[in-house]
Amino acid sequence: MNQTEGKVSLKTKLQKEKTILPEQEKVINVPISVKPSNLYKAWIECMNPVLGLKKREKELLEKMLLVYQANLHKRTEDVIDRFLLARITKKAIRASMIPEMSEASMNNHLVQLRKKGIITQEGGLSKIIKENLPIPTETRKTVISYKILVAWPKN
Repeated sequence: MNQTEGKVSLKTKLQKEKTILPEQEKVINVPISVKPSNLYKAWIECMNPVLGLKKREKELLEKMLLVYQANLHKRTEDVIDRFLLARITKKAIRASMIPEMSEASMNNHLVQLRKKGIITQEGGLSKIIKENLPIPTETRKTVISYKILVAWPKN
């Protein structure tokens, strides 16, 4: 059985969603449907060309975002930021990763997330992440747009 039978191929989706603009600009919309439990994983994958995260950094950030979102309506942001790096929270995050992440490995990945501006020196999520983080609701959609600028050489 062909993989495209019964499913709409990516090429078909792109052709249906393509919006032709003036010659200078073209926009391609590619809709992605995800379960609420996979929202942050999909968001990180879509944002990764900008974030530049490695595999385990993406996994760690996803787990941190799940903890953040679960506590968002229960606590203030500064309390959540402290809670994210509490010993018990870090231990639970490490244990939930497959394969389980060691404490030393987690600390190394946290340093890399700090260097990349994903988390603050204090250990909370950076302002830019919080402002762009999708919060799942039944009616809210998240749209991520890329604009690729080509630097043509001057002759």
